Amino acid sequence: MSTPHVAVGLCDGVAGRPELVRLQAQLAALVPAVRVEVLPDLCRRPELLPELAERTGARRIVLGLCEGVSSGAELQAWIRKAGLDPFALELLAPLEPLGEAPVRLAAAVARLEAFGGSQPEQLRLKLLSLEGKVSRRALFTLPPVTYEAVPSIDEEGCLGSRRCGLCIPACPVTAIEVHEGRVAVDRDGCATCGICVSTCPVDAIGFPGAALAQYEAELNVLAASGQAVALTCRRDRATGERLGAGWARVPVPCLGMVTPGWLLQALAAGAPAVALLACADGCGVGQEPAVESRADYTTELLRLLGDEEATRRVVLGAQAAASPPAVTRLSQPAGQLQLREPAATITAALVLAQHAGDSGVFLHASSPLGLVSVRDDTCTLCGACADVCPTGALTHTETAEAAVLAFDAAQCIACSRCVPVCPEGASETIRMSRATDLATAAGGRMELKRDLVALCQNCGRPV
Repeated sequence: MSTPHVAVGLCDGVAGRPELVRLQAQLAALVPAVRVEVLPDLCRRPELLPELAERTGARRIVLGLCEGVSSGAELQAWIRKAGLDPFALELLAPLEPLGEAPVRLAAAVARLEAFGGSQPEQLRLKLLSLEGKVSRRALFTLPPVTYEAVPSIDEEGCLGSRRCGLCIPACPVTAIEVHEGRVAVDRDGCATCGICVSTCPVDAIGFPGAALAQYEAELNVLAASGQAVALTCRRDRATGERLGAGWARVPVPCLGMVTPGWLLQALAAGAPAVALLACADGCGVGQEPAVESRADYTTELLRLLGDEEATRRVVLGAQAAASPPAVTRLSQPAGQLQLREPAATITAALVLAQHAGDSGVFLHASSPLGLVSVRDDTCTLCGACADVCPTGALTHTETAEAAVLAFDAAQCIACSRCVPVCPEGASETIRMSRATDLATAAGGRMELKRDLVALCQNCGRPV
């Protein structure tokens, strides 16, 4: 028998013995390779975690507890004592309602299976005492520190500030800067909101516990099972009390990292509705307007696609205190989710459009997609716009006979970097609009301008 990669520990206070046996069997059917154990009084005895890890050989652990935990830092400390990654733990506390527990545990397992591990540069040290109450045992047996995850930038994958640099203005606390020619994160100044993760077009920013691959895996399980999904700010510890029954909660560092593609992907994968629930005291990094605008974009796009229940499909703020709306599923599960824009919005919208029609050209300030056009009479085919396009939506090719500027709407993220670099800017030679056009996006790359290359009469080379 192979050693399980992930182990699930259930507190015996979650339910009676017959219900726990049934829960174990249901979870084993969903994730057969995972070892599931019931541990006595686990909610009050986190010191059992190293024993669970050693007994099962698992490197990642999911916990289903009967009550909330006052100090996640203490659990992390016990995980570290077991020799595991400090973020190799997923916690469902309290684990209720019991009927939905198997799917939610399976989603947590999928999330951990997609966890790529943390690196030293992604850890910020904090005093354990700052994280809330800890047990008397922890005070005497555990180191008085814990770790907080912060993003880091992969230098090899990063396109740099000349061609991209989109994460720099996107950071709400200006914690990303260019240092010695390289884009870097100031760990001390970082607000750990995760906005840079979903902004980066090439997946060059790592953030332990908040990687897009982890959310893709988690949402895929929840949506495929028909669960209504609530994306909530994980900074608000009272979110569970403000969330209505029936929502499958998915905490994120900040709702500012949630793009329209996340909502559309969940709906296209089978979730009947999605909710966005921010902190009760407001967003600490000022993302409320962006969140509301993205929700409005998603609702309007669904309406244009013919969804008669579009206005009830995306639930915002206090409306999430009620149970999910009684709406039908827009789609059945259709493969693995992908949350990186622009593919997230395009692929989900095309799935939904198969059932509801075409949206036409849809202009909106929060469209994650863009359309680029050029003036044929003033464009000189210099290629400056293509040189700074971070996604390759714009390409400039030149042969001995012709120069071609082409555009692929399926790769455009509406970053507008192409506009200010145009040397013919005074004449508005190149224009970009935040617009969603599914027909153009599905049509592939198209030529914006083609012209013959002038050849030198003496040497025959292109001028």
